[in-house]
Amino acid sequence: MAVLKGGERLHAGQELRSNNGQYRLVMQTDGNLVLYPTAGGAAVWATHTWNRPALDRPVRADMQADGNFVLYDTLNRPVWATGTHQHPGSYFDLQDDRNLVIYNAERRPVWASGTNIPAPQKRTGSLTARLYQDVGFRKRMETNATLYRDGRLVVDSFTRNDNWTGALRGRTLAVIVDAQDRAIMVSNVFADPTRCSVADLSCASYGRQIHQQLFPLAIGQHAERVDLYTGDNVNFSDLRQRTIDVIRASRDIAKEVRDAVISVFG
Repeated sequence: MAVLKGGERLHAGQELRSNNGQYRLVMQTDGNLVLYPTAGGAAVWATHTWNRPALDRPVRADMQADGNFVLYDTLNRPVWATGTHQHPGSYFDLQDDRNLVIYNAERRPVWASGTNIPAPQKRTGSLTARLYQDVGFRKRMETNATLYRDGRLVVDSFTRNDNWTGALRGRTLAVIVDAQDRAIMVSNVFADPTRCSVADLSCASYGRQIHQQLFPLAIGQHAERVDLYTGDNVNFSDLRQRTIDVIRASRDIAKEVRDAVISVFG
């Protein structure tokens, strides 16, 4: 339940939960009304009514028919209130964006906790990234990546091997990051063709490879930058999986980004 209508209340030990399950508002037995992330962590908002004398501590939170949201103590005295008593027919809502809001009968907000998470702004214009790296003795990789706003990632990888004894097997991983510096997507591991040593004439010692991957539209629209990782015959599987785990655990990303992550990684 995410809403308290007029005449409904929370008793000590009861709580509201947002519809997306990410936040809960708890009427605690110590008299404090507190907003928490469901996954754990510090309180986001509270009425700070826990340190009052025992008889003055709130034991319930009432959404009154007159529109006022009030905490009452054991003697039925008001201890804390939103001051919205002039709006009969209002209701109290714990929203998916973490905001606590009282809406009047016309569905206009008359009070809010101000704890909402701003939605990430959608970006315009493609993103580019470049990484030039020596990946071994006389082995080099020059990687240029472009992420288009439709979610299309293009990686241009030039590899050159001037080594006389060992081959070069270039590998690239791209991590897409949003404006809050959170990873929101990770690419496949892109493998370049083997570049032979100078003495080995069975294959070319240098060349260019174009890799492409299409992500959901929301990823391209919310991306802020692309981070590149390159190496010679490097197994990026562990790094990729750790990044996926971090992305899945992120709680404050936009719903459309979360849906995109689920569609790609499950």
